Parts: sequence; structure tokens; C-alpha cells
Amino acid sequence: MARSKKPAVHKRSERVGASRRCLQILEILAGQPYLFSLADISAALSMPKSSVYRLLNVLLESGFVEQEVGTRRYLLTPKVLWIGTSYLRNSAVERCSLPLLSQLSERTATTSHLAVWDSDTVLILHTEAPPSAMNLFVDVGERRQPQPDPRIDRTEEPRVAAPGGRTTTQRFGRPSFVVDGESSSNSNPRLPT
Repeated sequence: MARSKKPAVHKRSERVGASRRCLQILEILAGQPYLFSLADISAALSMPKSSVYRLLNVLLESGFVEQEVGTRRYLLTPKVLWIGTSYLRNSAVERCSLPLLSQLSERTATTSHLAVWDSDTVLILHTEAPPSAMNLFVDVGERRQPQPDPRIDRTEEPRVAAPGGRTTTQRFGRPSFVVDGESSSNSNPRLPT
């Protein structure tokens, strides 16, 4: 008796589900304490250990995850950093902001941070400190819960001056360019001299 084949649509949805689960495992491993057992990951995903084990093997074979020999715990590899930093390498927001961030840091003699909203957290993209500054311990790639500041209007899009009279506008973690036809105080923000 021949076995019935699963429809192609069902197989595709299984692959999408497995891909999503692999991404969820990467997100789990990116969180503290940065080392997780198979049981930890299985519990976090509410999945059987056997299913999580198969997904971890895909990530191990792909070079995104490694397993510590002594503890058998899983952790991310530098390959994940390389992929993550491609966002920074291609970010117009970071390229346009770095000179201003450097000026701000020098003139105020304090550490300055470039961050974007990502979901409900603030994601640190760059930290600039003057030579004499005491550093706060905020790492690039770190997520922080935002602290509400009543002086900040979050409905207004942050704007950063870019060469050629363009203004980089950051909205929902994705950069876009807006060409300002009119000159306004927001079109070319400058630091006080």
C-alpha cells in the first residue's frame, strides 16, 4: 500500500515554521546569560527537546551556533556578529550621525550613544566617548528598556543632517531620506559653538 504524500503547501509551511523557530533560537541565544542548555531552549520555545535538537544541529552545521564541550551549552558564533554588523555597514543613519555624535561627545565631554527604537526597546548602534570621559557600560548591540522622558515628543521623527541638504529620517528602526525643499531650523541641525 502506497503512502500518501503531503501536499506541497503543507511542506512549505513546515519549512517556514522551522525557519522561524531557528530564528527564535538565535534570539534566545542572544539574550543573557548567553549560554543555554537544550532544556533551557526547549522550555523557552515550548517545544520538545528532540525538535529543538534538530534545529540546533542545522544552526551548528551552518556555523551560527556552537556547543561548549564541558557544559554542552549552546552559544552564538562570530558569524552572527558579522551578519548583524552588516546593518551598521549599510546604515545611512549611522554614517550621517557619526560626525555629529563625535562633535556632541567632544563638546559636552560626555559619552554619547546612537540608538534606534526596535520593537519596544532601544538598540544601541554606536557609542562615542571623548578621550577623557568616564565610560558608562553600554555595549553596541545592547538592548535597553526606554526610560520615559516627558520633554521628548516621540511622535516627531528624529532628523539628522546629511550631506547635500538631505535629512536622514529614522522611523521604526528603518532609515529613509527626505529631501527638504524649504529651509527650516530642523533641516540642518547644528551643535552649539
